Amino acid sequence: QGKNRLATSYYLEITPYGEILLDRCVFKKTIVNVNKKLTYDEFNSLSKTGSSNERLDKTIESLLEVTDLLSKRIIMDENYRIANRESSNVSGTNITGTSSSEKLVEYAMLAANSTVASYAAKKGIPFIYRGHETNKDYLAKIDYFDKKFRENPTSENYEVFVKLLRDTYPSAFYTTDSNIKHMGIGVEHYSHITSPLRRFADCLANEALNLMYFNEVHSDKDVYDLENRLKEGCRYINEKKTSIDYFTDRYVKVKK
Repeated sequence: QGKNRLATSYYLEITPYGEILLDRCVFKKTIVNVNKKLTYDEFNSLSKTGSSNERLDKTIESLLEVTDLLSKRIIMDENYRIANRESSNVSGTNITGTSSSEKLVEYAMLAANSTVASYAAKKGIPFIYRGHETNKDYLAKIDYFDKKFRENPTSENYEVFVKLLRDTYPSAFYTTDSNIKHMGIGVEHYSHITSPLRRFADCLANEALNLMYFNEVHSDKDVYDLENRLKEGCRYINEKKTSIDYFTDRYVKVKK
C-alpha cells in the first residue's frame, strides 16, 4: 500500500450484458500504486457497511457490478467447480470461497486469462493455452455418481462423490493449439497469465505476450524459437502434473 509497483495491466471494455469487447481491449506495462490494501474479510465488510471514504465505496460498488456482469457470461461447469474449487482441494492454487471478494478476484482472473488467450488466438501468435475436454463416457460416469449421491445426500457420501468426481473428471492440460477449448470454464480460449510469481505456465504466457505484443518481435526465427519453447514447456508441465496429483492425493490420505 502506498508504494509504486511494476505491473502488467489488462484494460477490458465490458458491455452491460457482460460481453468483453476483444477489439477494444488494451494491455499495458504500468506502474500501479495501491491506495488501500484490503483483506477478503475487510472488503466483504465494507461492501455491506460502507466507509467514510467515498472513493473507496464507489470503487467497491463498481467492482461488485463488474463481477455480476462477468458472472453472467463466464459460466463454469458445476462439476468442474466441484472438482477444482472445493475447499477440500489442498493444492492451494484455486480460489475456493464464495464471498463477494473471492468471487471478484476469481472473475477478474478468469476475464484476464480468457481475454489474453482470445487475443493470441485471433492474432495467430504463438501462445500457451489451458485446455479441458469432456466426452460422453466421462459424463455418463459423472451422472451416475451424481444420482447415487442425491439418493442419499449425506456429508460422507458427498466426500465420496467429490473424490469420484476428481478421479473421473478429465484434467485440464496445457497446449499450444488454439483450437482446444476449455469446457470446464465454458470459454473458447483460456490461458494462465495472471500469476507468474507462482506458476510456470504464467511465465511462459507472459514471455509470449512480451515478445509478440509489447516488443512486436515477429521474425521467423524468433517465432519458431518461441513456438518450440512453448511446446516444450507444455510437455514439461503436463508431465509434472502427474507427480503433483500423486503427491496431493497422498498428502490428503496421510493428513487424515
